[in-house]
Amino acid sequence: MPVIRAVCFDGFGTVVEIRDRRRPFQALLAGGSSSGWAAKALTRRTGLSELARDLANSPSEERMAELEADLEAECASTRQRPGMDEVWDTLRRLGLKIGVCSNLASAYEHALLGCLPRVPDALVLSFQAGIMKPQIEIYQLVCERLNLEPGQILFVGDSLEADVLGPRRAGLFAMSIGEFELALAEGLTPDTPGAIAELFEQIAALRKLGPIPLVHTPKQALDSGLAHVNVSIRRKYSRHELLEVLRSPLAVMQGDDAGLKHLLSAFIDESDEALLTRITEGGEITWANLREAALAGLRPGDLKLAWIAGRAVMAGANPFPTSAAVVGAPSDDLAR
Repeated sequence: MPVIRAVCFDGFGTVVEIRDRRRPFQALLAGGSSSGWAAKALTRRTGLSELARDLANSPSEERMAELEADLEAECASTRQRPGMDEVWDTLRRLGLKIGVCSNLASAYEHALLGCLPRVPDALVLSFQAGIMKPQIEIYQLVCERLNLEPGQILFVGDSLEADVLGPRRAGLFAMSIGEFELALAEGLTPDTPGAIAELFEQIAALRKLGPIPLVHTPKQALDSGLAHVNVSIRRKYSRHELLEVLRSPLAVMQGDDAGLKHLLSAFIDESDEALLTRITEGGEITWANLREAALAGLRPGDLKLAWIAGRAVMAGANPFPTSAAVVGAPSDDLAR
């Protein structure tokens, strides 16, 4: 068994990137005398308007509207870091767990989750946890949720203090995203710790074999998922029935047909993210359909539900939330 059994990535600047940077929170808090405002935005469900009310010089309504528009533009421009999907799939094929730990405020949650390649095994967001990097407790929470010891996890991110020095103080292995990508492209330096070197040797060996392509068309992906679920629940539902279930999930869950309810829950639970992504490319089922189905069939707090909801928002199913209850900013905008 390899020493490193999980890789935990930072969010913004590592797994995903903002292409249109507006820094609305930095603009709101410009000239502030305390970093406490930044900590409040990152460790609570607080928003631009709520923070503005507490400032000595609160911006005008017109200025607040501009800042909220900037926030929405940043979310809409969030994209997955190039090559991250391949890295994610390679780690999965090696049998490693994957975590995401980010200093993040709530308005950016959907933008982050909607750009993740797959559902992580552990998700630790500062606004949910009430703590933030580089506090040692947040790395301990990562270990707890991955169910691993600190020395079994490699932390990767773009901040020296939050993503390298902080994790190392907590006993994790750590390296910057720049070092990580350089090691993938050119190999490791001689002074690399043995456990990290072992991991990259495994990655290199697997990458030589090439990726496993998903050969299904969207229609075949839907049929493949249905066939798997029919075997699992020992029924013979048709493609037409599955489409109806996915298009009207709330009606199904409110109805009396226990079999259709089982079909809905099983399909969302058992279909992996790559298959769901392929299905949506056909247009018969959208991310909005899958989000509604997940809400109807999955337990609250389920990570797959959060990932599907993020995909739906990024696909334009809903405008980005800008209410005071949910607006915030990523750590890049506040701490640097």
